Amino acid sequence: MRKKSFIILIICIFLLMAVSSCVIVRENYQTNLATIIMKHFTAGYGAFSHEVGIDIIEKDDYGRILFSFEASASYNPYFNYNGGMAYAYGICQDLHEENLLFGKKHVSYYDNFSYIGAALREDISPDMIEQLKVWNDWNKPLNEEKMVEIEAFDWNLPEEEREWEEHHTTLLREYLNVYDDCRVSWKSFGQDKTGKYLFHFLFYRKFDESDYASESEILRSFIVTFQKNSENEVEFIDYIETEDFYNYQYELAEIKEKVGWEM
Repeated sequence: MRKKSFIILIICIFLLMAVSSCVIVRENYQTNLATIIMKHFTAGYGAFSHEVGIDIIEKDDYGRILFSFEASASYNPYFNYNGGMAYAYGICQDLHEENLLFGKKHVSYYDNFSYIGAALREDISPDMIEQLKVWNDWNKPLNEEKMVEIEAFDWNLPEEEREWEEHHTTLLREYLNVYDDCRVSWKSFGQDKTGKYLFHFLFYRKFDESDYASESEILRSFIVTFQKNSENEVEFIDYIETEDFYNYQYELAEIKEKVGWEM
């Protein structure tokens, strides 16, 4: 009897672990895919897991994943162009699983060209999705030399990589020569191996805090690289202005090459 009870207990524990593992794997699987968007797309910044929806759209013959990303912008009214949502599509080249219990922890993608974004879902056309596939060698053999592999983070970059102090904004305006009476919003794309930061800054007209900004409110968009000295003050390196507030893939690639960005 004791032996039978012990066996039943073991089976119950195994089933409980299996169910828990499925949930954890699912959450980490989603986190891995969100990591790709968070490294490139400004409008997805700051979201938590319950504010993000990710759906697998398609897989190619080599295991690449085309997925959609939908994030609530309720946490950040400066990106509420359409009542609080932002949309993107991304392609993951490969996922790397560490173990069954904790799921997939590393993600591989093509730097700069792994996403397309928009304020409205209908703004992402079939041609844009097809271009995303072309950028990512869809249905071609995997090419590890073109991939970047990083450890997935929990919806946001580490605090030290995305911290921006308000008094630095005055220096930023001087550096970019932007003195209009406008607000500034920012998103960090992280640091490289040498300590350089990469940020996206949006300058937009002031509006009432209770209202949402429309896309037409944005005046200028910049991608800026800088370092911080021992006093935690910024030292600007270079910048590039973008015409599109959502899709700046080529600008990202250009400025990273100019400053010697090292992943």
